[in-house]
Amino acid sequence: MVPFGFERPEIERLRQKFERLFSVLQEAAEAETLESYGAFHPSVDLRETIDAIKIDAELAGVDPKKLYVSANSREVVIEGVRNRSTETESGVSHFCCERQYGNFRRVIPIRWAIDLSKSSATLENGLLKIVLPKLADRRGRSVKIPVKVIQNELPKKKN
Repeated sequence: MVPFGFERPEIERLRQKFERLFSVLQEAAEAETLESYGAFHPSVDLRETIDAIKIDAELAGVDPKKLYVSANSREVVIEGVRNRSTETESGVSHFCCERQYGNFRRVIPIRWAIDLSKSSATLENGLLKIVLPKLADRRGRSVKIPVKVIQNELPKKKN
């Protein structure tokens, strides 16, 4: 029995849309699981001060030569690789391995107007510190706009 006001084609169209939606969601969940398994995800702190946006990322053991930091008006990207130690000892068994290794990429969305030309980053003792100075807020500020006066002369009458 079809509910009042719904035609069979409409119900079939909705069913197909829901099937596509669940299919896309399942693919996204599987891709996330495969991509994140065993990957290194550095911890990040993001804070705002009066003058700047500051980001701290824990990157202990990351080779600075394999670290890339970039920013644009919408996001900051931190990417690189943290390799396992090449030291091997015979007869050693691991009882616990909690540290993560591998390639990483963190994208931090930025919703503030920042001055990219004055941005800076430092890596010290495994802590990456990024400073993104804010642009001076121009909202609410009154700016005088000069008005140029143009006078059109009337054509003179011929006698």
